[in-house]
Amino acid sequence: IVDDLDKMLRRNVGEDVRIALSLKPALANIKADPGQISQMLTNLVVNARDAMPRGGTVSIATESADISAFVADEEHELEPGSYIRLTVADNGSGMDKETQQHLFEPFFTTKPKGKGTGLGLSIVYGIVSQLRGEISVTSQLGVGTTFTIYLPVTTEEQVEKRMMPALALPLPNPDLTILLVEDAADVRHLTRQIPFNAGYTVSDKPSPHARLRIHGTDRHRPPPTA
Repeated sequence: IVDDLDKMLRRNVGEDVRIALSLKPALANIKADPGQISQMLTNLVVNARDAMPRGGTVSIATESADISAFVADEEHELEPGSYIRLTVADNGSGMDKETQQHLFEPFFTTKPKGKGTGLGLSIVYGIVSQLRGEISVTSQLGVGTTFTIYLPVTTEEQVEKRMMPALALPLPNPDLTILLVEDAADVRHLTRQIPFNAGYTVSDKPSPHARLRIHGTDRHRPPPTA
């Protein structure tokens, strides 16, 4: 998944930000939806890019990690066992201790008003929790930030990518439009491609307010309220 996202991430971070990959080969499987992992990685890389307005390096690494009972009790809220460790690090502005304590709270953000909702990292936290993993952060002002994620290994067989299109999906309805609302342009662009490539009409907006402003001029029927 990291390899698949590599080109897209490089385009979105801009010319001043370098992405360095260190991916161990032949890692064990984890049980996760590829879309969840893609969203998690995209949010972390976008967050790292925003912390480096003058450019820098985002390092993404994957490796195996065996958590013993002692380590699990002392350092992590994890069951002892085998995990995949994913790290996303930057050499940006870093964060103070107080900011780190609130980092994963919904709507908490250090960005200027209108530049972010504060949901990106809380979404990442939610995905990791759903996958029975753990995420932690270490940061130092003026030095950079590292996010470390542990995801449990599974013994279940891998679902091959070529099998995914065989899933029973409803045919696109030309009278309906999928509304996608996401304030982060990079995340919105990536998410939009999934239904768009499947043949759906997608209307993507940076905020619910933007969607309401064009409601009267939209050529497509508005989507039903969920």
